[in-house]
Amino acid sequence: MMRIALDLILFLSLFATPWWVSLIIALAGIFFFTHFYEIVVAGFIMDIVYGTPNASFFGIHFLSSIVAILLLVIGAFIKKRMIFYP
Repeated sequence: MMRIALDLILFLSLFATPWWVSLIIALAGIFFFTHFYEIVVAGFIMDIVYGTPNASFFGIHFLSSIVAILLLVIGAFIKKRMIFYP
């Protein structure tokens, strides 16, 4: 039930709040749940709705999706090495 509530808050924040609020909610989801794959879907939605090719990142259109995948992998790596994480 908690995961569904966080998913709803995350997906509503994609459309109603600045990007950094959605990022904080997604990071909380990464560390509260073991496999929070919803962050990749949220990154893809951000790219579809708000994404434009950015010249400073070599014209990459799906930058938010790439960042979401990296955050998911880095979060899993950090959680394995944390002493107090269950």
